Amino acid sequence: MSGVRAILFDDKRSYLHYLLGAIALFCPKITLLFATYEIAEALVLWKFGNRVERRKDFSTTLGDFCEFALGTFTALLLIALSPHTYGNL
Repeated sequence: MSGVRAILFDDKRSYLHYLLGAIALFCPKITLLFATYEIAEALVLWKFGNRVERRKDFSTTLGDFCEFALGTFTALLLIALSPHTYGNL
């Protein structure tokens, strides 16, 4: 059985993706810019890369989106768990 594999935190830029995901919670335009860049990068490598690069590129692109989402979810979790969120409980 063959499945899709996302490669997470495979290079130093991965930590930037994670950080951008957290910042995107406060500046939503970052999400649009990140998605546009990642899709353009994937399309360029798909068009001009060989078969091995295509497969690897899809896994790393999927991983980049997952890192971004993980950063956003981590920021949401930290905000939800922060003491000022609960008010006068």
